[in-house]
Amino acid sequence: MTAAGPRPLVVGVGNRDRGDDAVGPIVADAVRSASGGAVEVAVMEGDLSDLALRWRPDQPVIVVDAMLSGRPPGTMVELDGLRGALGSSSGLLSSHGLGLAEAVRLAELLDRRPASLTVLAIEATAFDHFVPLSEPVAAAAALATERIRSVLGRAPGSSC
Repeated sequence: MTAAGPRPLVVGVGNRDRGDDAVGPIVADAVRSASGGAVEVAVMEGDLSDLALRWRPDQPVIVVDAMLSGRPPGTMVELDGLRGALGSSSGLLSSHGLGLAEAVRLAELLDRRPASLTVLAIEATAFDHFVPLSEPVAAAAALATERIRSVLGRAPGSSC
C-alpha cells in the first residue's frame, strides 16, 4: 500500500480449462506480467462471494469475466459495477454460482464496497473442456489488457 492507497486489484474470473471461460484468468496473467507488481492480481473460479472479503473499501477493482448475452463473440462491454449495472436487466449471464452482483451486495452489507468497480465482460462462445480461447475472444483478451492499462493509468497512485 502506498500513501495514495492500496494497489489496484484486477480479478480474472473463470476456468482455465473451459475454452472462452478462461478469458478472465488469461487477462489477469497478462496484467500481472505487465504491471511489475504495481497491481494486485487474483484469479477466481466458481463462487465469487470471496470477492467481498478480498477487495478493500479504498481499493479500485477491475473484474474481467466471460459473459453470455447474445452479442457477437469477442464483444467487450465495460460496466460500472457499483451503479447497479450488474443486475439481471443488464443481459449479462455468469457461469458462476454466486455472481458479481451478489458479491457487491455482500460487500455493501459488510461495509467493504470497493472505491470503484470496473467490469470488463467479454462475450464468449465456446465452453468445452480443454480447448483454447476462440479467435474472437483471444482478440478481445488483448483489448481488455490494454483497456486495463488505460484505466489504471488514470487511477491515482497506480501504474501498469
